[in-house]
Amino acid sequence: MGIWIVALISILLSAFAQLLMKIGMTAVRLAADGGSLLLAAALNPFVLGGLCAYGVSAVLWLLVLSRVRLSLAYPLVSLAFIAVVVLSALVLHEPVSATRIAAVALIVCGVIVLGFSA
Repeated sequence: MGIWIVALISILLSAFAQLLMKIGMTAVRLAADGGSLLLAAALNPFVLGGLCAYGVSAVLWLLVLSRVRLSLAYPLVSLAFIAVVVLSALVLHEPVSATRIAAVALIVCGVIVLGFSA
């Protein structure tokens, strides 16, 4: 598997982790009735799944860092912003404003320019 594919998988897993943790913490917040929020979060399967996804993402990212210059690799992390906006809209039904879409388009342009500089 190419290192750029590994980087993309790592970034997408990171975004998926955010989605899982958001779902889990929304449920925890709604269910917490004076109990320990931390304990409720630690027992929530979505939060735990999100943390596991983050762990796998981090291991894959270490592989990327071992093979790609940091100045080239790290800006790719901004692709996670795009994935989170898309997942938030599709799965969580969060509104996405025109301003947010424009910001995501600027991120895409930046990543493309970075890719051509490699």
